[in-house]
Amino acid sequence: MSVSEQLWNKPDSDVVLTHMTRIITLTGARDGVGKTSLSVDLGARLAAYGQRVCLLELVTDATAASATLGIRPGATLSDKLSGRNSGESLPVRVPLGFDLVVGGDRSWLWNLTHEQLAEVSDLLQTLGTYDFLLIDAGSGTAQNQFAFSLASPELLVVITPAAELLSDSYALLKLLYAEQYEGLVSVVVNKARNHATGRSSYDKFREVAGFYLDMPLPLAGLLLDTADSEPATALPGTGGRELAVAADRDNLARHLLANPEAAESLDMSGFCRRLLGAAGASPAVTGEVLVQPAFSAPPAGHDFYQQLDVLSKQVDDLIAEVEHLRSDDARQTIPQPAMPDAVAAPANRHCSEVCSGAEIADRTEQVSFEGERFSIYYLRKENGEQQRFACHSIADDLQEPEPQTRSS
Repeated sequence: MSVSEQLWNKPDSDVVLTHMTRIITLTGARDGVGKTSLSVDLGARLAAYGQRVCLLELVTDATAASATLGIRPGATLSDKLSGRNSGESLPVRVPLGFDLVVGGDRSWLWNLTHEQLAEVSDLLQTLGTYDFLLIDAGSGTAQNQFAFSLASPELLVVITPAAELLSDSYALLKLLYAEQYEGLVSVVVNKARNHATGRSSYDKFREVAGFYLDMPLPLAGLLLDTADSEPATALPGTGGRELAVAADRDNLARHLLANPEAAESLDMSGFCRRLLGAAGASPAVTGEVLVQPAFSAPPAGHDFYQQLDVLSKQVDDLIAEVEHLRSDDARQTIPQPAMPDAVAAPANRHCSEVCSGAEIADRTEQVSFEGERFSIYYLRKENGEQQRFACHSIADDLQEPEPQTRSS
């Protein structure tokens, strides 16, 4: 019986916790938000603070950590499954002071059988001696890949101030919500032009997620943008902008170190059991190929997913409207033309007289509000200030609502 089979069938209360590894998965809605650069920099900073850190790079491509750092691992997880480089060690030490484990190319996770997933679980058991396991999960949502996010007790969702990326990031939260993810989800705003812009983007994202998904989404860090694609630890550190970028990332590392109990404590055994469950694998069943996406189209008439789709459309429209209202083109003010003294309203003119004689007004404006149209009259007071008012009849008064009864 493999290690994964033993752990799968062993209750949590019977597992002996020898070492607690802080497992944090970095994810995002799209490629290009800076997850990989942030993962590398965070690993280096945590290592500089005396932590034993391992970075698990799930998917390897031209922008992956191994490629940008120029690291050629002796063996990958994909190699181990296929029997290649079986004698090589998985972790490789990088010059920045932490260890790196590479999964494989973009397709290695797609066609894994349950038995192979159990082998991956066994290999991950060897990473349980680190203080921090950082997982660069990429932006894919295929079942085997997204399972790493679902199994992790702590997620850092990396967003940027770009409006279209905020919408995609909200879609990612919906997937977590649909899968009933109960771990800690924190937000890192990356590539912010300044802290005010980053904070505004976070506040908007948090409010939408809190209202529609009831997710608190604490802020883990605000990171300034930099044209340099390398980790901030590689920057010369002589310019003010570079120092600010490095300070932001250092604050993120300090935040994680200062909140060790923020997420649920989970050792590698518990993580691997959750990984197998999230991927739909059980050691008792082997040979079945998992090729379906994690979130296929919901069946017709499925109320829950229909509600999520409706909410998503409403949120997208709300974000677009907020962006429009905040734009300079949408900021319009009511014109305040100068009015001659001859049309100024007498001070002793009664309101009823004013309301009955629109001819004393300099001008009127038709306004729509909640489906009703009414006139606004412009008058000039004796002190020269302009006054606006509207009149209505008794028939315009609000009607008393009918009593409501609770349906049984």
